[in-house]
This record gives sequence, structure tokens and C-alpha cells, in this order.
Amino acid sequence: MPIFGELFLSEILKKPILDLKGDNLGTLRDIIIVRGEPLPEMKSLIVSRKKKKFLVPWETMSIFNKRVMASTLNSEELAPYEPSDEDLLAVRDILDKQIVDATGAKVVRVNDIKLEGFEGKAVLVAVDVGMRGILRRLGIE
Repeated sequence: MPIFGELFLSEILKKPILDLKGDNLGTLRDIIIVRGEPLPEMKSLIVSRKKKKFLVPWETMSIFNKRVMASTLNSEELAPYEPSDEDLLAVRDILDKQIVDATGAKVVRVNDIKLEGFEGKAVLVAVDVGMRGILRRLGIE
């Protein structure tokens, strides 16, 4: 399992996922999230290649940071991704959605999602609703 510090989803979206030989498996498009204890966990990455989507299970990731993401899978081992309403996807279901803030006082927009390594897993630790999240998504920060 790759261990990494903190990073934001916007820093890794649309970046390539490589195999161990350095060949491109696809471009990161979304991540599948499952309920975990104590925090929600990343189950799989969804990559696109030649207009098709594939699953890269988290367990196959050997390197995971904002500069390099690599999997132990090769392109022949990738499983096709079939969209499902059952899946909770970070980009489709959380990013750019409006939520009630922690105090319940107002509705805020999710601009980015913070991920961290925890006990060998990638967990979601926070959502960014501020201006820095917007700037990060635009590539300014």
C-alpha cells in the first residue's frame, strides 16, 4: 500500500495512472468512496482511456502522490467500469455540490476534497469550501 501525506483531489484529477513499467493505464477521472471506520475510504480509482472507463482498485496502487500514481496492474488486467447509482463517486456526487456547513447555519459549495493516508488506506478527511479550493482547482494555487 502506498503511504502519502495530505493531498487534494483537484491535484490528482486528470493526471495519468502508470503501470510499473511506466506505461499509461489511463487518466484519473473519479474515485469510488466507501464507508470506513473512522473515515470514508477510497475503494477504487476510475480511469479513462480511449473514451472507455476502467477500475483501478486501491489495493493495486504502489505509488500514490500528487506527482506520480502507479498501479501494479497492467493494461490487460484493467476491469471495465460500469456506472452505478449505488457507487458514491467523489467528482460526480460530492465535488461542486451544495452541503450544509458543520454548524448547520448555511449552505456551502464543495470546491475540493482533502485526502490523507491512514493505516495504509486513502481516506477522505475534509471538504474545502473556501476560496483556496477554487484557486487550487483553477491551478492558481
